[in-house]
Amino acid sequence: MTARTRSSRRESSGGLNRPVAGWISALLLIAIALGVVWLYRSVRFGAIVSESMEPTLQAGDYYMIRIDAYRREGPQHGDVVVTKNPDADEERELLVKRVVAVGGDSVAVMEGRVWLNGHLVDEPYLRDQQGVRERPVYGVVPEAHVILLGDNRNASEDSRDFGAVPADKIIGRVTAVLLPWKHRRSLDAPAPPE
Repeated sequence: MTARTRSSRRESSGGLNRPVAGWISALLLIAIALGVVWLYRSVRFGAIVSESMEPTLQAGDYYMIRIDAYRREGPQHGDVVVTKNPDADEERELLVKRVVAVGGDSVAVMEGRVWLNGHLVDEPYLRDQQGVRERPVYGVVPEAHVILLGDNRNASEDSRDFGAVPADKIIGRVTAVLLPWKHRRSLDAPAPPE
C-alpha cells in the first residue's frame, strides 16, 4: 500500500511539471524564432576588402550592418554606410564609405578635406591626407542624396569619382566591427558638423 502512494505521488508531481516544461519550451522556441526574424530583417554582415576606410576599418575586418537604420530617417553626417558601387558592372559590388554631406548641404572637397556649409569639417577619423590629388568637388547636394568619401582619401573611390548617391541606394549603416577580436568595437557616428 505504501508503494502505491509513492508512485501516485510521483505521477501527480511529474504531471504538474510537464505543462510547465511545455510552456517554457514553447516560449523559448518563440523567442528564438522572433530573434531569427529580427536578424533577417535588421542585420547583415560584411568584410572589408580594401584600404579605403583606414584607419576606421581595415582590410580583413568583419562588420555588422543595420539594414533597418534608415527606415525612419535618412543617413546622417558621419555615418559609415554600405552602398552598391554606382560605377560597377556587377550589382553585388558594395562600397563602405562615410557620409560627409546630405541633401541641401553646400559642400566642397579639396585636397581631401571637406568644407560643409562654409565651415571646414573636423574629421579626427581621417588618415594622413598629404598629397591627395583630386579634382575639387563643390556644389549643393541634391535632396535625397548623399556625398560619400573614404577615410583614406588617397586610396578611395567615392563621390569624387561617381558624384552624389541617392539616399535610397544606401543598404545600411555599419554599427560595429566584430572580428578580428582586437579590432572589435562599436562605430557610433560622430556628432554632426556645426
